[in-house]
Amino acid sequence: MKMRILSIIIILTALAVIFFGNLSYNNYQAQASHYIKGNMWNENTCGGCHPGAYDDVNNSYHVLGNAGYASINDWSPLHINLIEEDYSDKLARNWGISEPENVNLNMVIDSNDTVIGFLTSDCRVCHLKGDGDFDWFQLLETSPGEMDNDSETFDDIFLGTPSDAVCADRCHRIEVPLRAVMWSGDDYAEYDAHANASITCIECHTTLDHQIGRNRTIDSMNPGVYPMQQCTDCHFEVTHGMYTDAHLVNVSCESCHIPLLKGGQLPGGSPLLSVDWTSGNRVNVYRTEDFQPVLAWFNGTVEGIPYPSKRNDSGVFLKPFNIIKVSWWDEGSDEEIVQDPDNSSSWGTPIILFHVRNADVDNDGNVTVSEMRSFDADMDGAPNYPDAVMRNRDVYYSISHNIISNSSDNAMGLTALWCVDCHGNTSRIDWSLLGYETDPAETDPPTNFSSYNVTVEIVPLRPKPEEVEHTPELPVEFGLDG
Repeated sequence: MKMRILSIIIILTALAVIFFGNLSYNNYQAQASHYIKGNMWNENTCGGCHPGAYDDVNNSYHVLGNAGYASINDWSPLHINLIEEDYSDKLARNWGISEPENVNLNMVIDSNDTVIGFLTSDCRVCHLKGDGDFDWFQLLETSPGEMDNDSETFDDIFLGTPSDAVCADRCHRIEVPLRAVMWSGDDYAEYDAHANASITCIECHTTLDHQIGRNRTIDSMNPGVYPMQQCTDCHFEVTHGMYTDAHLVNVSCESCHIPLLKGGQLPGGSPLLSVDWTSGNRVNVYRTEDFQPVLAWFNGTVEGIPYPSKRNDSGVFLKPFNIIKVSWWDEGSDEEIVQDPDNSSSWGTPIILFHVRNADVDNDGNVTVSEMRSFDADMDGAPNYPDAVMRNRDVYYSISHNIISNSSDNAMGLTALWCVDCHGNTSRIDWSLLGYETDPAETDPPTNFSSYNVTVEIVPLRPKPEEVEHTPELPVEFGLDG
């Protein structure tokens, strides 16, 4: 009898725990370890079960903001105004951000200099469950000055594995003007073979200790390369025939598998064609039509403004790029820049935009060399920039997504490039840019590359040889009498 009563008590207690537990976790009982009630947030929330996670995140290149143009601590040809006098402080004050104590914070700024997000060690930024549609300022501990204090906040949150929407919509949509990627659109799978196959970002960008896998891109100021999946890691059994496979020694797969990029208004912005700062204001020109990426050499090493490698450099690969022409004024203190301002890769010293605008003494919106070199900001009779030079520079941005397969089952109705696309009368390659006088595949008489058929075959793995047992032979003993 006593055992029966005890069993009933145990059962009722268990039912009560389950019932009230589910009430407490709003039916997230199965994932209770990742459910946070009342937005109670501090480092111990995750750190209790994930010791060292915050140190890992704070030392990752994502949070450090070394993605080049993404951080307010750096300048790039696309964000020269970031070196405006006291620009960072003014921008921070305008957005109501005053030295946040508990958040490692860097602003993420898009191609139109709009603050659209933050690089931060707050786990919720990447791990918050949802489709990515949320207000950054509500998420972070510090809200902008203009924000309504009565705005809704995240009372209860549930953390999960980062999704593609999190990566694209919360952060990487800033790359749309640079690379014409479609990943912020609902129809991304129609433009990318991997997305169409339901392959997620983190399947290729493998992550260890919060260092997200990445290759070295031409436009990143972060020199780190973290292991990630390469094309041949998954497609090791694919062959395109002997001649085409031989290209893989120095031609990247994406050179042929990204034949065209979308122009016009895309989800997240429009691809940039040029940016002109020479009036002291930013003037953008966008690509309104679909366009071909430019193929150029790259060996993973960048010194200065993003520019491709040379053909004879060690370890070069042919890669696709979007080229954006950028124009700005430089102080002219670097002799290399003075000698060749439009081709030098030196960063130099851009003239702050406030001074460029004030140098336009006739207010015609066109700052001349004479006006810039005679500008006297201090009114002391001595010009500030007597050696000023204008730079008109092609800046290269890596292209890695919007992969087209060998079929035309995609929104653009395209297949990967064929021999004749590069080795024909209307080659899409600028051979002089690659360091050749003419197409190195030219023959006399000319080869008809349109007749070449690139096959795509799957080579089955060779079966393991059948093991045959042998009886070992005894060694012959010489010179022994027994």
